Amino acid sequence: MNDSTAQHAATGDDFYSLAGWVCQYYGREPIQIDPLPQEASHRRFFRAVGSTGTYIAMLSPPHLENNEDFLRLGRFFHSQNIPVPIIHAEDLERGFFLLEDFGTVHVAEAYESGAQEPALRCAINVLRRLQTVATKDIPPYSRQRFTDEFDLFHTWLVAGLLQQAWTPALLERINRERDQLLSDIVRQPQTVVHRDYHCRNLLWRDAQIGVIDFQDALTGPALYDLASLLHDCYWVHDTSTVDAGLKAFLHQHPLFSGIDFNQAKRWLEATAIQRQVKAVGIFARLYLRDGKATHLRHISPVLKQIQRLVAGRAELPALSATLHQLQHRVAARLEQLTSDLPA
Repeated sequence: MNDSTAQHAATGDDFYSLAGWVCQYYGREPIQIDPLPQEASHRRFFRAVGSTGTYIAMLSPPHLENNEDFLRLGRFFHSQNIPVPIIHAEDLERGFFLLEDFGTVHVAEAYESGAQEPALRCAINVLRRLQTVATKDIPPYSRQRFTDEFDLFHTWLVAGLLQQAWTPALLERINRERDQLLSDIVRQPQTVVHRDYHCRNLLWRDAQIGVIDFQDALTGPALYDLASLLHDCYWVHDTSTVDAGLKAFLHQHPLFSGIDFNQAKRWLEATAIQRQVKAVGIFARLYLRDGKATHLRHISPVLKQIQRLVAGRAELPALSATLHQLQHRVAARLEQLTSDLPA
């Protein structure tokens, strides 16, 4: 493998091994391999371009990522006509994958370009299709897992990033309110849950949706993915858009027969609160544990989204007050951290 075989902007032995493996698939013809922006996981993605076509090469460390489930679920979802990338080749031992290229436009960019309504409608239709998939091979999303995810907020944002700790009395109140939220989540109808169904894990090509990052799917609350989509950590939809999206999702949905709109909306908001509380904990953890500052800028906007949702629920006074108190502390801490980052 030499520079005449592949041009690249990444370094490291793993990249060179991946590039050589990709070249073998292409028949050693000259190709170009360019890195794509890195997200929250340990995986790295590259676009491989040659005369026979364009693919996505994925470098997914086997000791850190769920590669067996990615392969298994990718093939299963594709067999069920869910628009996930075709897996053209894989090397599980080294964590190499060659995937169908869904293009460069995320749904977030479709929103920005003025295609919010058709992109959102298409994403909801694909989600409804995903929920028709039936398999016993996808494990349950347990209540304990929801609890552990909610607690990431205190562990990584409050105690970790802010270096503060809640008093035992406050922690007890927050935990009681957390358990009330979880009751609204776990009583929902159960279905396949992607678990990260947001505007940066959906691609927009030829007015169609492509779904990626599906390897952590579980069987859980039927409104979880809709909460990820309508109460997105990376895009704020107005109330009328959220309500219209929920109505479109519920329309003749067999799992929600007999459940009125207000009940479904209450469940949706509870699910969104839990998911966003988890998300800001993960964003802080990415920085503190993994050395990735990429998601620090999303913490304050997501906290504001959580605060708006919590404010509408009278049974969450401790969480509401705590979020209000944290806003300025978090903003000051983030300003300090980001000012220290290289330009």
